[in-house]
Amino acid sequence: MRSPIGESLRCTGCAAEFPMAEGIPDFTRQGSYSCPQKEERRFRDEAARMQMGQGAQHLLEEAGRHHSLPVMGERASVFRKRFSNQEWLLDIGTGYAWPWKDAPEGAAILAIDISMGNLLLAKQLLGESGSALLICADAARLPISDGSIAGVWSAQAFQHFPEPTFLEAQRELDRVLKKDFLLELYHLHPAPMVRAISRLRGKRLHLRGRCGPFETNRLSFSEWRSRWALFRGGRFELCCGYSELFFHPELGIRPRPYPAGLERFLALRAPALAGVIARQGVLRLKNRSLEKRSHGLETALC
Repeated sequence: MRSPIGESLRCTGCAAEFPMAEGIPDFTRQGSYSCPQKEERRFRDEAARMQMGQGAQHLLEEAGRHHSLPVMGERASVFRKRFSNQEWLLDIGTGYAWPWKDAPEGAAILAIDISMGNLLLAKQLLGESGSALLICADAARLPISDGSIAGVWSAQAFQHFPEPTFLEAQRELDRVLKKDFLLELYHLHPAPMVRAISRLRGKRLHLRGRCGPFETNRLSFSEWRSRWALFRGGRFELCCGYSELFFHPELGIRPRPYPAGLERFLALRAPALAGVIARQGVLRLKNRSLEKRSHGLETALC
């Protein structure tokens, strides 16, 4: 148990104190710990600083420059409803936490990010709804009790982890997840169509390694499968699918209105075609004995 003490948070077990900013605890700046993604955090904090003071609508529009809000908002809502309101869901790399703004049903949300700037904007966007508990923390060092998390949602966070961070994050998830769990992880997909268009434009689509202030890995499903194969001894079901088929901001393509119905149909009925054009891939790792209602959203995932 931890309790707030003024502008810091004190652990009642070990008496360690952690700084807070506007009620958001920061577990990345305690003691001798050094965040391995310092440059990325600095970049994201600076980018967030430029958005401070803007209204919720502006922040949603900013998020919409990088994510298809209709697609990902619906998927986040459906994912959350798979859990009871007595369970905890962990959002890794939550950014502005915008998917949880209008998704009141389902599990309680624990939203973490290494950028305090992002979380301050998330608090501004969510307002007084209290729909997510915001915490500044590193996925490789989670301030969470063992076996307390039922599900993990992450949109384009694991693709930015350097290899040591990725392995530590897996170990931490193994520790904090319950026996029955469900993970839904989104990542940029190396779609053949995007690669071809990039070449026609005289550019080469970045696939892996350092890109600017942080690492970005657009890996194939076979590569992602191999990276997760040994997680929890391989005792889980792994399914693959696609999302954001028609949303490609790097190509200047942001359809309004978005053909969400067509995307669902292609992802379910024609996954090979979806894989040619999709911006995002999604992995679902599942070991849950009881599935909750899906609320009618069909996907290509099990």
